[in-house]
Amino acid sequence: MKFQKVIGFMCCIVVSSCAIGPGGRRGGGSVHGHVQVGNPGAALILGAGVLIGTIITSLPKKHVAVKEDLYLSDGVFYKSTPSGYVAVSAPVGTWVASIPTQHDVIHINNHEYFRNNSNWYQFDYDKNQYQVVKNPFSVSNN
Repeated sequence: MKFQKVIGFMCCIVVSSCAIGPGGRRGGGSVHGHVQVGNPGAALILGAGVLIGTIITSLPKKHVAVKEDLYLSDGVFYKSTPSGYVAVSAPVGTWVASIPTQHDVIHINNHEYFRNNSNWYQFDYDKNQYQVVKNPFSVSNN
């Protein structure tokens, strides 16, 4: 039992030291640049292991401008702020040309949905684009 606790503790140290360096910044090797957690209580993980509320100082190399002050990279939406770019929930109604290849296709009541992490999309064949939609399983009336 003591051995398991030591191994568990060592794993936590290794993982946390790789993820966050001094000053709350992510170390090298991340395609998402320097990271600072804007809302430590946020627990929703998006694509590429990014939390909603995470602030990065520069956009990832592979990103597209979706609309003014809104960018998309590897399934993660970023909004421009004075502090940098903050990871946000996918804004419902937003149109994108493509979605990450790692997605699920879900059929509900003769409707086809695409899910990538916590983002839900429907494809519009007339526009040849995907639209961000609410989670079809959501019980919220909003």
